Amino acid sequence: MRIVITGCKGQLGQALQRTLGDEQLLGLDLPEWDMTDPACVQTVVGFQPDVVIHAAAMTNVDACER
Repeated sequence: MRIVITGCKGQLGQALQRTLGDEQLLGLDLPEWDMTDPACVQTVVGFQPDVVIHAAAMTNVDACER
């Protein structure tokens, strides 16, 4: 199975990569990959994933409260 994991450098993303290590994985995260950039999104489309796991999150607690 072809799986895309956004937020691959975070705690959840890393755990998913370990757990799903036998699958074909494409891990994406900032600053190399920006989901608001159409060219970056094309990377996902070109990979032709069966599943996309969106594990990216904002981790700045103070900014989240605002």
